[in-house]
Amino acid sequence: MTRFKRILPYLILLASLGLLAVGLWNGGFADVLNKARMICYECIGIG
Repeated sequence: MTRFKRILPYLILLASLGLLAVGLWNGGFADVLNKARMICYECIGIG
């Protein structure tokens, strides 16, 4: 059980980096950036 507790943070880190890489590869960053930009433009009244 102690060995599992030592390895668990590294497994979580590896899984999170893997999911981040998949999201970047699928273009998720561009989608989020475009949505944030449109919300800001609507709040300011430009778009």
